[in-house]
Amino acid sequence: MKESSKAAGPEIFRQRGDPDILHEKPHNHFINGDIYSRTALVCSAITLILGTLAMIGWLMGIRSLTSFVPGYIPIAPGAALAFILLGGAWYLYARAPSRRFTKIYVLVSVFSTSLIALLNLIQFLTGANAGIEEYFTRAVLTIDPGTYGAGPMSPITAVSFLLICVATVLLLFVPRYRAGLSSGMASVVVSVGLVVLMGYLYGTPQLYGGGYRYVALPAGVMFVFLGTGIIAAAGPEHFPLRLLVGPSIRALLMRSFLLVIFVVILIDGTFHSLLLRLGLTEALRAAMSALIALAITSVVISQISRVVGGAMDRTEAERKRTEQALLKSEQLYRSLFGNMLDAFAYCKMHFDDQGRPVDFVYLEVNSAFEKLTGLENVIGKKVTQVIPGIKESYPDLFEIYGRAALTGKPEKFEIDFKPLRAWFSISVYSIEKEYFVTVFDNITERKRAEEELKKRTEELARSNAELEQFVYIASHYLQEPLRTVSNFSQLLAKRYKGELDAKADQYFSFIVDGTSRMQQMIDDLLAYSQVIARTKPFEPTNCETAFDQALTNVKMAIEESGALVTHDPLPTVMADASQMVQLFQNLFSNAIKFRKEKPRITVSAVQRGNEWLFSVQDNGIGIAPEFMEYIFKMFEREHASSEYPGTGVGLAICKKIVEHHGGRIWVESEQGKGTTFYFTIPAKRVE
Repeated sequence: MKESSKAAGPEIFRQRGDPDILHEKPHNHFINGDIYSRTALVCSAITLILGTLAMIGWLMGIRSLTSFVPGYIPIAPGAALAFILLGGAWYLYARAPSRRFTKIYVLVSVFSTSLIALLNLIQFLTGANAGIEEYFTRAVLTIDPGTYGAGPMSPITAVSFLLICVATVLLLFVPRYRAGLSSGMASVVVSVGLVVLMGYLYGTPQLYGGGYRYVALPAGVMFVFLGTGIIAAAGPEHFPLRLLVGPSIRALLMRSFLLVIFVVILIDGTFHSLLLRLGLTEALRAAMSALIALAITSVVISQISRVVGGAMDRTEAERKRTEQALLKSEQLYRSLFGNMLDAFAYCKMHFDDQGRPVDFVYLEVNSAFEKLTGLENVIGKKVTQVIPGIKESYPDLFEIYGRAALTGKPEKFEIDFKPLRAWFSISVYSIEKEYFVTVFDNITERKRAEEELKKRTEELARSNAELEQFVYIASHYLQEPLRTVSNFSQLLAKRYKGELDAKADQYFSFIVDGTSRMQQMIDDLLAYSQVIARTKPFEPTNCETAFDQALTNVKMAIEESGALVTHDPLPTVMADASQMVQLFQNLFSNAIKFRKEKPRITVSAVQRGNEWLFSVQDNGIGIAPEFMEYIFKMFEREHASSEYPGTGVGLAICKKIVEHHGGRIWVESEQGKGTTFYFTIPAKRVE
C-alpha cells in the first residue's frame, strides 16, 4: 500500500464514497486489491455484530448470546464492550477514514479498550482492583458479571486487546512502513483465537486458559475476525499475506497446506466430540478418528495434488513457451543482425577519472561491419588496438561516442576516415549508460560522385560565365562596325535612289533592312547576357509596383492598340525589382504584338504551397501546338518578321529571369483563342 499525499493519515482502505481516497491498481494480479479493503470491512462488521449480540445478551438476560453455545463460558461485559468499540472503530474507518468524527472515535475506542485491558492485566498480576470496570458494568450498565458465572477478563484476552490496540495505532496513525509490525501483531492475535477455538472444539481447557482465567468462546471467535481484518488492511506486502497470496507455487502450497490443517482439525474435532457423546471406548474412538482423518486427508491431499500439479504443469508449459519465444526472438534478431546491409557495432566506452572518453571495446559486430571496414576479429578488442593512433587523429569521434554513451542522445554525422580510406555516414545511440551502438554505411562512392558533380558544376558555371562574357563583349564590339555599315548603307540608298535601276534600289533596301535586324538582334543578345551579369540582390518587391512600371514602359504600344490591361491583387516577393518589371513588360509586349483584335490582358497571382503562381492571359492569336516546345528558345519565331516584328529573344529573357529567381515558366494556348503564360516565384518570407 502506498502512502497518501494527504496529511490526514494513511490510506488503508480504498472506498469509492470517500473523496479523499484515491483508487489504486491491485496489489497483484492474483487477487484484486479491493478484496483486502472489503475483507477488513466485513471482518470489522462481524466483530461489531458479535460484540453487540453479546452485550444484548447481558442487557436482556439471554445467556446463549453471551456464550454462543449453551453451557460454555460467557464473555465478560468489559470484553464485549471492547469488541464493540474496536469493531465499530475499524468499520467506521473502512467506510470514511478522512472524517474527523471517525478519527476521534478510533482514538477514544483504542484508549478505552487499552484502559480496560491494562486494568484487568494489572489486577491479574498484582491483585489490585481499581474498580473502574466493575463500576461501569454494575452502575452504568446494571449488569452483574457473576450472573452467568463470568469472571474478570482473562489475561490472554487482555494481552490480545493490547496487541490489537497497538496494531491499530501503528497501522492508522504511524507512517506506513509500520504496517508489517501491525500485521505481525494481528497474526499473533488470530493465532491465539484459533488456539482457543481448538481448545473448545477438542474440549481441552488448557488451550483456552486452563489454570488461569478462561478465554470465552465468543472472544476467540471475535479475535479471529478482528485480527483477520487488520491483516487484510495491512495488505499483501506484509506477513502473513505476503506468503499466502499470489500465483507462485510457494503461495499455492502454503494455502493448500493451511487448508489441509484447518479441515483436518475441524473435522477431527467434530467427530471427536460426536464419538465421545456416543459413549464408545477410547480405543474405538481413536481408531475411528484416525480412519476419518486419513480419509479426509487423502481427499484433501488428492485435491491439493491435482491443483498443485496443474499449477506446476502450467508453470512448466509457460516456461517452455517463454523459452521458445525467446529462442525465436533470438533467431529473428540474429537473422536481422546478420543480414543488415549497414554495419553495426555494439561497444562499451571507457572513461578516465575526469569522465573523458579514452577508449572503447567492441562487444559485438555484424558481417556488414567486416565487409564495409575490412576489419576482422575485433570482438573483445579495444579500438586503439584495432586502429592504432585513432584517438590522436580523431578526438572528435571519441567525444561524440562518449557523449552518446553518457547522455543517451542519438547523433548522426559523416566522417572521412583516412585509416580505412573511406567515407562513412554514422548514426550513434545508447541503450545503456557507458554503452553505445553505431550503425554506419560506406558512402565513399557517393562522396566521390558529389565531388565530381561539384567539380563539373564549377566548370560549367565558369564556362557559362565565360560564354556570357564572350556574348557581351562580342555583341558590344560588333555594334560599332555594324552601325557603320548601316549608316553608309542608308546614305547610299538616299544618294543613288532612282539613279540606278530598280534592282539596285531593291538591293539597297535589303542591305538597310538586314543591318537593322542585325542591330536589333545584337541589342537583344546583349540584353539576354546582362540578365545575370547585372542582377541585384533580391529584396522585397511589390509586384503591383512592377506591374505599373511595366505598363508605363509600353504605354505607347497600349495606346496604339487600344489594349486593356488589368490585374488582380499581386503579392510582394523577394526579387530583383528591375527584372520583374522587364518580365511583365516582355509578356505585355508579346500579348500586344500577337493580336487579332483589341487586346485584353489579365494578370493574377495565387499562393500554392511555398510559391506564388502568376498568370498573364491574353485574347491574342494563340500559338500553334507544333511550336510550343520552341517558344522559349533564342531567336525562334513562329511568324516571319514581315508579319510580326521582333527577334525571338523576349520570351527567352523571360525564362532566364524566372529561373534566376528559382521559379518555372510555361505556356498554355489554343490557336485563335488566346494564350496564358504561367510562372512561379518562391514565396520566401519577406522581412
